[in-house]
Amino acid sequence: RDWSSDVCSSDLALTTARDRLAEADAQVGLAQALARRGNAQMEANIRYRIAGRLYAESDEVARAERALAAARALPPP
Repeated sequence: RDWSSDVCSSDLALTTARDRLAEADAQVGLAQALARRGNAQMEANIRYRIAGRLYAESDEVARAERALAAARALPPP
């Protein structure tokens, strides 16, 4: 039997969680860059909120709260 093709569901869950956190980190980085531009506040707000949701789904509550606080701190469009 070829065991190399067997994948444990816990391995998949770990990969999915890591992917979600990586995506959230990328969204925060993009939001920070957009916020610095000054004319992209609405998109930065959306990116921070996406990151907050991804962090929350990964039980990263503190990081989710920081992302949402950053979104709220942006000036209105």
